[in-house]
Amino acid sequence: MPLPLKNFFYRIFVRIRNLWLFAATLNYREVRKKIKLSKTAFSPSADQVFVASSFRVSNQQRQEIFKVSLRETLRHLTGTAIKVKIRDASPEEFSRQNRIFLNDLAGNNLDYKAETLNLNADYKELLETSEEKYFCMAFDDQPIFGLFPEFLSAATALLEDFAGSVDMMLIEQLNGFDIDISNKQIILEQQSLDFQARGIEPLGTVKYGNYSFAILNNFHYGFFFNTLIAPCKDYASRLKWYMEHVSQDKPHRIEKAGMYYRGPVYKYIAVPLQVFMLNIDFLHTDISVRGTTGKEKRIFEVLKNNYSIKYN
Repeated sequence: MPLPLKNFFYRIFVRIRNLWLFAATLNYREVRKKIKLSKTAFSPSADQVFVASSFRVSNQQRQEIFKVSLRETLRHLTGTAIKVKIRDASPEEFSRQNRIFLNDLAGNNLDYKAETLNLNADYKELLETSEEKYFCMAFDDQPIFGLFPEFLSAATALLEDFAGSVDMMLIEQLNGFDIDISNKQIILEQQSLDFQARGIEPLGTVKYGNYSFAILNNFHYGFFFNTLIAPCKDYASRLKWYMEHVSQDKPHRIEKAGMYYRGPVYKYIAVPLQVFMLNIDFLHTDISVRGTTGKEKRIFEVLKNNYSIKYN
């Protein structure tokens, strides 16, 4: 592309970014006010949230990754009333085994369908038809640690209080860890969440029950698919816009549009400080665009071998 044309598009991008940042500052005082007024006590209730996951397992190794991830994510929800809604696009030879495995984890609370839809369409259908107000998006290669019913109650209480200002809670990746082979432990550094590793200062911190949450300007893609908690209808409405204007079946195209502040992006996000995810995606799916560092496989192996978790 000729240099003048590149400069033209860059100027357009900068203008759009500046307009978006200006719009974000208009809500800043409202967010700060809500941070000051937020309450530490609330009535626990997790009956308005469900866990949602859409994936495709296409080989034996990916199935092992899936089992390790969902086992950890659902570990503390087994035997509770929280629904687990799965849309599985795997070939029949894998989906059959996946369903047996998930049924052992979730029991009667499992809502499982073998689907041929793409990820975008699966989530749109799930969220538009849900009876619950909120959902927690889970992945087959990003185990969530600390997903207790009490945490889900705290998370949805925050989203209720901050509705219209902070409508997304991102469960961030933890980056620092060490492995103690002699004691079969994975030692996690709790101060190594993404925003902490980048040195980003939150607008404030709020506490609900025993859980603390940082309120941040959204420094990720403006709209994205990740380990997150959000109101079903609000997220579905934004997703519908991106599917109609950007892509019906390419999640990363939608995220790239959000990166350039196109569409109904999230201006602010909340991040829990005691609940996080780890990335064990060392063998990518066809739609993945992430790189690998070698850490992913090490974490997968120790989790598969039932290493205990220790927090540092």
